[in-house]
Amino acid sequence: MRAFITIPPAEEPEPVVVPGHAHELFAELDDANQAMIAAEATKLEVIHRLCKAFSCVDDMAFGEAAEKLIRRGADGTPQVAEYLSLEVSALLGISPGAGAALIGQVLDCVHRHPMMWEAVRAGEVRWYRATEIISEVNGSNLCQDAALWIDDQITPQLNALTRGRALRLLRGYIALADPEEAREREERAVRTATSPCGAPRSRADRAATSPAGSTSRTPLRSTRP
Repeated sequence: MRAFITIPPAEEPEPVVVPGHAHELFAELDDANQAMIAAEATKLEVIHRLCKAFSCVDDMAFGEAAEKLIRRGADGTPQVAEYLSLEVSALLGISPGAGAALIGQVLDCVHRHPMMWEAVRAGEVRWYRATEIISEVNGSNLCQDAALWIDDQITPQLNALTRGRALRLLRGYIALADPEEAREREERAVRTATSPCGAPRSRADRAATSPAGSTSRTPLRSTRP
């Protein structure tokens, strides 16, 4: 005799109830986010204007009032007053070192990645993504012309790329901009990976990794008119 199992009917899922004022709340959240992006762009623009305003110092000052011009950014950026970073960091509530780094990043973006700078000002590219590009390029010690060329290549594609894909593509452009330096980085990485820890490096290795041992290179020129 067969036994029959009765399967109860599936329960109807509970309906999802959307609050009636959810649309207004989402719109409010979007407005707050857009305002934050606009405020960020304004802050960066003001820092740039401060850099231009403090592009000279009083040569007649002496003692504690004496100040000199220093370069906060990479190759191709202008010098700014030494103590500007102290004022900026105090106003923003960050350390003097972070203030100096922020000034350098703004100057790098303006003078080495101008297409990126305009995208940041327009709210099309967030500043945290721009600083990732700037840091990666600066870490490769590229000159201003090479940075301008990379800016032309990567910025138009940035919003369509994930962070990981953008960084991989960027490293390819860096290698194209300065193939000799890219080859040397690969060779140094191989030597580091295959050498015993603490093993002394040869004189050639020390020369290759020291600033004094570097040679001048001619990177790809920018396509800008």
